[in-house]
Amino acid sequence: MSEAQRSPDADIALHTKLMQVKHLLPEGSDIRLSLGHQDIHAPNMFVQKECVASFVDWQNTRIGPLFLKARRPW
Repeated sequence: MSEAQRSPDADIALHTKLMQVKHLLPEGSDIRLSLGHQDIHAPNMFVQKECVASFVDWQNTRIGPLFLKARRPW
């Protein structure tokens, strides 16, 4: 690993350059962060009085921009 790769100043400089690039991310509300449970199906839901009370199996959960959460329908 080079010295530049370990330098906080190099990281800040790269971040600054990336933030100046137009159209790197979509504009609007699609870039807000969202929580995504990647394994939602009946065995991972606990239902109480016809309402979902909780979820289990959180190991594949991710937080990221909403536009990355879109998945192809099965």
